[in-house]
Amino acid sequence: MPILPPVIPNPEDVIFRLPTLSDAEIIAAAGPYDFTIDDTESVIVFADVAVLFYGTENDNVFTLNDGRGVFVARGGNDLLFGGAQNDIAFGGDGNDTLYGGEGNDLLFGEEGNDLIEGGGGSDILYGGMGADTILGEGSADYIDAGAGSDSVVGGEGNDTVLGGTGNDVLYGGIDHDILHGELGNDTLYGQFGHDTMFGGAGSDWLYGDLGNDLMSGGGGNDRMFGGDHNDTMGGDSGHDVMRGGNGNDILDGGEGNDLLMGSAGHDSLIGGTGSDVLKGGWGADHLDGGNGADTLIGEGGADVLYGGNNDDSLNGGAHDDTLYGDAGTDTLTGEDGNDVLWGGAARDFLRGGDGDDSLMGGSGNDYMRGGNDDDTLLGGDGNDRMFGNSGADSLVGGDGEDLIEAGSGSDFVSGGDGDDTIFGNIGDDTLRGERGNDAMHGGDGNDLMFGRQGNDTLTGSSGNDVLFGGDGNDYLRGGVGNDILRGGADADQFVFRDTVNNGLDVILDFEDGVDLIRIASANHGYTVTGTADGALVEMDNGIDFVLTGVNAALITDDDFVFV
Repeated sequence: MPILPPVIPNPEDVIFRLPTLSDAEIIAAAGPYDFTIDDTESVIVFADVAVLFYGTENDNVFTLNDGRGVFVARGGNDLLFGGAQNDIAFGGDGNDTLYGGEGNDLLFGEEGNDLIEGGGGSDILYGGMGADTILGEGSADYIDAGAGSDSVVGGEGNDTVLGGTGNDVLYGGIDHDILHGELGNDTLYGQFGHDTMFGGAGSDWLYGDLGNDLMSGGGGNDRMFGGDHNDTMGGDSGHDVMRGGNGNDILDGGEGNDLLMGSAGHDSLIGGTGSDVLKGGWGADHLDGGNGADTLIGEGGADVLYGGNNDDSLNGGAHDDTLYGDAGTDTLTGEDGNDVLWGGAARDFLRGGDGDDSLMGGSGNDYMRGGNDDDTLLGGDGNDRMFGNSGADSLVGGDGEDLIEAGSGSDFVSGGDGDDTIFGNIGDDTLRGERGNDAMHGGDGNDLMFGRQGNDTLTGSSGNDVLFGGDGNDYLRGGVGNDILRGGADADQFVFRDTVNNGLDVILDFEDGVDLIRIASANHGYTVTGTADGALVEMDNGIDFVLTGVNAALITDDDFVFV
């Protein structure tokens, strides 16, 4: 093929024009070069030159060995090989293959489904339109996949990868990379190194893999998986799913109804707004539900759970957990281990489960059940319902009108302020009404009962019980067994109802003319006999009791009330 005479703009440049190829032009610096051209495609090979080639609308193959080149391929499916220096290549239309080679290259795929390889050096790669495959390979590359659903691998070096529009798949490769999915439903793999990944708009999948990774899902319903090491994830908007994997991870759901799973390691999970589900996994985890009606499950490890605002459900799981309901009507379950449960504001439901648990209801009308083993229940403000279950429990009602059942075991119960109702049930219990007009039932066992302030009702039931009324006009009934009764200050009533196995009760402080003996019997006959320390009263119906410190001659019908 003839070559037109060269035009030399300066002594170091030579320009060749090829007449049979429209718009084809080569500018070469002085030095050796080789090229071949036919009528349908261009195949150019250069060595040790600086080249500008503006290609044809046909398929072109450009190879540059050691020089520096600028390639503009235009139409066709082109092959561009850059060589060892810093090259610039434009693929144009068609499905092109661009390889930068060594050096810091600038490659543009433009139209079509292109294959772009940066090669060695720190390259800048643009996919353009179409579904492109881009490989950064050596050193720190900047890659913008552009429009279309692209596949990008950063390779070695600290790379920055942008997916652009479309549903892209991005791989960080080796070292510490930054990946942006941008628009579309993208999949991002951090792979090796400490990577930073942004899903962008759309419903994205992010995999941290190895390294301490930072992941942000952006808009859409995203999926994030931390892999090994210590990862940080942020869901932003949308209903997101996050799994921390191994390591000590931080998961923040942001907006939306999210599912957060810590897996192994000591993790921190933050639900954010929305109704979220948080699972700590194994390790000592910190879970914060945030706003919304959340479900928090500590699973394994000694966990700390905060329900946050709204009506939350908290489950500590195995080991010794601490649960805070915070605001809202919350349900707290300690499960296994020695757990601490704080109901917080509003009406809460607290269950200790196995282990020696501590339950604090806080404000509101709370429901509390201790579960197995030796539990401590504090009702706080409000009208609370408290149940000790098995074990030697301690139950304190606090303010309000509380209902307290100690359950089995030898329990301690204090009603606190307010008019409380207390049941000792099975076991040798200690019951204290404290302030208010309280009603106490000892149940089975040898119980010790103190009414203290207020007009109290004390009922011993079976066993040898000791009842102290305290201040106020109290109502004392020993029940079955040999009981000791002391009314305390003010006008008290001592009640006898049982005719079978009633035992012999002792009233320590009966005051003639002030206190009364109430007998539940149609038979009103009785006999009073003086003793060394008081009087023995024997009822015709079989009820007997002793009044200590009392002159037997003073006991008359005025001291009895028969019902």
